[in-house]
Amino acid sequence: MTVPAALPANEDQRLAVLRDYCILDTEPDERFDRVTALAADLLDAPIALISLVDAERQWFKSNHGLSVRETPRDIAFCAHAILGDVPFIVENAAEHPLFHKNPLVLGAPGIRFYAGAPLCSSEGQRLGTFCVIDRKPRILRPADIARLVKLAAIAADELELHKARVQAERLSAAQAVANQMKSRFLSSMSHEFRTPLNAILGFSQVLEMNMSKRLSQDEIEYVSSIKNAGHILLRLTDGMLTMAQLEAGMIPLNLEPISAQDVINEAFQLHNPAARINGVVLSQRLCDTEISFRADYTQLQRVLGNFVSNAFKFTPANGTVMLGCECDDNRQITLYVQDTGCGIASAYRQDAFQSFNRLGREGSAVAGTGLGLAIARRLTHAMGGEIGFESQEKIGSRFWVRFQAA
Repeated sequence: MTVPAALPANEDQRLAVLRDYCILDTEPDERFDRVTALAADLLDAPIALISLVDAERQWFKSNHGLSVRETPRDIAFCAHAILGDVPFIVENAAEHPLFHKNPLVLGAPGIRFYAGAPLCSSEGQRLGTFCVIDRKPRILRPADIARLVKLAAIAADELELHKARVQAERLSAAQAVANQMKSRFLSSMSHEFRTPLNAILGFSQVLEMNMSKRLSQDEIEYVSSIKNAGHILLRLTDGMLTMAQLEAGMIPLNLEPISAQDVINEAFQLHNPAARINGVVLSQRLCDTEISFRADYTQLQRVLGNFVSNAFKFTPANGTVMLGCECDDNRQITLYVQDTGCGIASAYRQDAFQSFNRLGREGSAVAGTGLGLAIARRLTHAMGGEIGFESQEKIGSRFWVRFQAA
């Protein structure tokens, strides 16, 4: 008659930890199979197993030399092996009081020799065993027992890696769902905001056209504040909608050959009037030779426009802002906006491209949403380019995007 193993004192907790690994009933895995094949060679055993002891069965994650994937727990040698911290060795099962009538001894696979080292979780729970089996009695040398323990440690590490991969995949899936929900929310809310904001801006403009005739000086200032606040909210709304569209992959990109000189020259023409209004001198520096790369022209101008807008905000009157392009020996084309502004404090540089980060200027008189650089980064990466900056306080900043020449 078979003698079942006693249950570990912490059985419920042990089973809960085992199930956290999400490995039971998974497909065969070469990473585990390599370890059991190595054990069979090193220890000259026909059978080597990675056995996980479940509530009613032992299930084999790797079963070198054995065709079945599981057996009942009440006849499992491994159920006895998980009761201790040291290798459990049966030199001759046919003469062992616990196993001489065991179906696995009397029938297939005809076990005579068994040596199993516990497989422990990172918390110390014994989840199963790494074992070798022979169909003839054996005595395992101390050196071979040490090898078995080392192989069990390798298998335990693979279990931890499997668990980490599963957790990472689950986290990634959860983040994808959360991002999708966030994108839908931002898209919906952005559309809902635009209607009342357009009304606010429209009525403020109507008041502004007639304010010299009908409004007091205080009322004129109120109208101006309403209009400015409305524009800030509209930019924030547009930024959130753009971020939602980028995260959802809903902004189509038309990648085509683009002339670096044309991009810089048009950006200069677009922003030169605003430079004069801001009291800033805007200049341009073109590449020495005509050179092109692949990008979306409209979205690239949007990225450069963000750089220029920021440069105007933080460059004092009579300062300079330069739009330029250059090509290195590896045919990498860099488009940049360089200013003589206040620069970015070192404490804020690491997070410059994070959403809603205003680089320490929260609460300042300088308007902004903190979304422009985050949008610029996403657009640049979507076009296959790189983005970055260099900055020194009280000297200025240089923001750039880089593409490989076509």
